[in-house]
Amino acid sequence: MIKALQSGNAELGLAFDGDGDRLGIVTKDGQNIYPDRQMMLFVRDVLSRVPGGTILFDVKCSQRLAPEIEAAGGVPLMYKTGHSLIKAKMKEVNSPLGGEMSGHIFFKERWFGFDDGTYAGARLLEILSRVPDAGILLNGLPTSFSTPELNVACKEGEPHTVVEALIKSARFAAPAKISTIDGVRVDWPDGFGLIRASNTTPVLVLRFEGHTQQALERIEADMLAAAQRQARRQLRRRGALEMVPPRSSLRVLREALQAAARETLRLCRPSKAAQAALEPRAPAPRGLIFLGAARRGGPAGLRVVKILLVKLSSLGDVVHTLPVVQDIHAALPDAQIDWVVEKSFAPLLALCWACAASSPARSGAGASRPWRRSRAEWSAFKAQLRQESYDAVIDLQGLTKSALVARLARLASPGGKRYALANQTDGSGYEAPTRWVADVAIHIAPQTAAVQRSRQLAAQALGYDLRPEPDFGLTRPSAQEKTGKSAPEEIANPTSLERVAFVHGTSRADKEWPLGHWIELGQRLVAAGYHLALPHGNAKELVTSRAIAKALNEPGSPAAATVWPLLSLDALTDELARCAGVIGVDSGVSHIAVALDLPHVQIYNFDTAWRTGPPASVPEGGGAPGRRQVSVFAQPTPSVDAVWQAWLACRQAPAAAHTTIVAAP
Repeated sequence: MIKALQSGNAELGLAFDGDGDRLGIVTKDGQNIYPDRQMMLFVRDVLSRVPGGTILFDVKCSQRLAPEIEAAGGVPLMYKTGHSLIKAKMKEVNSPLGGEMSGHIFFKERWFGFDDGTYAGARLLEILSRVPDAGILLNGLPTSFSTPELNVACKEGEPHTVVEALIKSARFAAPAKISTIDGVRVDWPDGFGLIRASNTTPVLVLRFEGHTQQALERIEADMLAAAQRQARRQLRRRGALEMVPPRSSLRVLREALQAAARETLRLCRPSKAAQAALEPRAPAPRGLIFLGAARRGGPAGLRVVKILLVKLSSLGDVVHTLPVVQDIHAALPDAQIDWVVEKSFAPLLALCWACAASSPARSGAGASRPWRRSRAEWSAFKAQLRQESYDAVIDLQGLTKSALVARLARLASPGGKRYALANQTDGSGYEAPTRWVADVAIHIAPQTAAVQRSRQLAAQALGYDLRPEPDFGLTRPSAQEKTGKSAPEEIANPTSLERVAFVHGTSRADKEWPLGHWIELGQRLVAAGYHLALPHGNAKELVTSRAIAKALNEPGSPAAATVWPLLSLDALTDELARCAGVIGVDSGVSHIAVALDLPHVQIYNFDTAWRTGPPASVPEGGGAPGRRQVSVFAQPTPSVDAVWQAWLACRQAPAAAHTTIVAAP
């Protein structure tokens, strides 16, 4: 079928077993979409009409399936392997959909609840008829490194004996979670292992999955060690366990696992960049390229994974994307990362610690909104963009302009791919060309915060696990640096008091906080012993800064507030980093305060803090939140007292604490 797809005009291949109750799917580029990934696609469709439905799947299915079910609004339920067992359980819990790794898919929604490969194929075609490219949608389904199903032949009755004994004796340290509903399945945060007895033939069935190759190998080793221990006990007690004589059972098992590990990359087809990242090679210096601002790279002749990020604007969006750079460097330390960004935002990126060890930057040209510039500037930008060939081009913006940039970038041959969002997330801009251009379009759960959306997209594209907390790569100065570095004369702190910055400027009038509120809050801060810093980005914001300063500064007394001059983005970031904290509206500059891990209160007139503000978190054990960054929301606008109380709470919180959203009266 793969050869037929490669030589013909068909876009998709469907395969059925002898009695027609199982479905196989092959994409145009030869990818085998295994049944647990098929379920991910069917889940999204079925749950759009049956919200909250319970979705059944067997113990052999991917660990990636349950989160997809939850993201689509369903309830995942793992159960025993066996089509008759699945059908009976579906009836018991009134499930609209069930499936097995073996390929049996059971539709109860709009069908009769039995496994019919032809009907499953028809449901697949119904879904694919809504998208312009079936391969992009199917290849974008979440995947992991995994073995195929491994069957180890035994004497009649031995598989069940081994598994029963293994259930009684298996011990795995936390955070492993053991399920014995059908054999022994052990789930770790980064994968799972399964050993069970077949229902129909005398074989042990094994399957292993890891979010990375290293995780897969570790899980295989842990599960194999448990099987070895149990096999030795059986041999000592009964001398009866003999699998495929004359070779020992352990040798057969080990050889099967080793063969499966060798086949993992070929069978699962992770991204080219992820494959290359697993190959041993000499370390390369970290590099970060800003097309149109600065270029940094490793020594000539050294093969490194080359990744292009496309996130052009705005300031807040660029700040939200900074953790992607740190995530990639943590997973692929020697990767070269290039970033296409509007020139005005490049100085902020240059402060990222990933650049610290790189060679001196050289200026680029023509990347400041090249689509709005002259033909010559556009040509220069394209020429600069196409100087490199990339293993992965990741469109993190999801707009037509970013899709155009991603399409212009050159891919490494063979294996380079373009990645993009397959869907719009709540409250974010999204335009269809981004997925049309992509080789792999990746689904992200609709209600995903802006920072996590970019992190998840890049992690799925490159095949690595996310760290628990985002790292923006910006650092605050030490106490010595705060006092030792001389600021420009006109913004030097006129007193020895700690500074709190007011970020009142925003691109939208409906996000603003009333001038009287700023003045009243400023009075409370001055009474508490703080000096106020008032930055601005344009003439309108300068008027507001001056009005606040005029209301707070009393004639004949030391200045309580200082209006900063118009600063470049990097200089503004440096000065914010030297403040004791920041209070501001929803704006790019406020997001920089979050990235700097400053005590910060972010003011919202709309209930969008969950998406763009400090991420929500509930303190362990309950109680009042004690967080370093807090988003305060109320309509028509939060009160001064609500913002003040939030400031008092977050000012006392330790660095790098989780953050929360507080509903204001």
